[in-house]
Amino acid sequence: MVKSSAQLMTTNVFSNELMNTLVEKSNGTIVQHMTRVYLNGIAFLSYYNNLVSKSSAIQKLRISFASKYRPFYHALLPHIEIDKLSLERVFFGGMRAITPELYFKWAVGFLIHDIGKASAVEYHEGESAYDRNTVIDHVKQGYKSLMAKTNYPVEASLITGYHHEYYGDSAGYGYFRAYLQQYKKQNPEAKQDYCITYELEPILDYKAIAYFPAKVLEIIDVYDSLTDPNRIYRKAMTPQDALAMMREEFVQKHRKIDAILFDIFADFINEKESVNLQTRSSAVPSPTADKQGNGRSKFSPA
Repeated sequence: MVKSSAQLMTTNVFSNELMNTLVEKSNGTIVQHMTRVYLNGIAFLSYYNNLVSKSSAIQKLRISFASKYRPFYHALLPHIEIDKLSLERVFFGGMRAITPELYFKWAVGFLIHDIGKASAVEYHEGESAYDRNTVIDHVKQGYKSLMAKTNYPVEASLITGYHHEYYGDSAGYGYFRAYLQQYKKQNPEAKQDYCITYELEPILDYKAIAYFPAKVLEIIDVYDSLTDPNRIYRKAMTPQDALAMMREEFVQKHRKIDAILFDIFADFINEKESVNLQTRSSAVPSPTADKQGNGRSKFSPA
């Protein structure tokens, strides 16, 4: 995490007029959100890498796939016979660890994913009524800005432009669905046989319906929005309440975020909260006898 952060800060990723505008005009809410998403994103990728490096973890997913996940993915890939759906159909090439090169490029995308909000800072940090066009515009502005800059990885541009796609759900938005619709018009017989790709080529060639880091960012972005104490228009949820809400609204009722990645993320948050709880507990001084042995806590009032 430290190495990736150091490398990120030494590159010229902040030479962007939108980023400068965002820093100058923001009251801090947007920038803090982007920073938290970045930190949670790279921490989650490390957690994910540790998980998939264990063959037992992948085997457990394979065992539970048919009963727990197959209906979810069959709705996304209805042209594939349900019995033929597997982890290798969900993850193009199968689940695997992320290389250091991709890790860094994706981290850049996580950090600057909301750079497009610079065009409407007052709306995104204010209490104005919901305006879908303004919300959608931040993805367009960010995507176009990054694609025009050679100092940003293409991967970061796609993450910025695709991180609200929600598997094509009507509540989502982004460039990919428009590109995919145009591709289908030109190639009516073409089908997407995979859900998620780690590499650029399958998403650019429309062989998959989602880009792995964008699906990760969708989850982290929603979670942070729900738990953010700085949001004016919404009371912050507890981690457990946020996870419960996301599971119900974004996985069970609607297929917006990815079911497998969400379960892994939930485990990541639960372990993180468990560690935080243990840390807080150990930081609370326990009553100890004073030097005279009278049993009074050294923190008790005299």
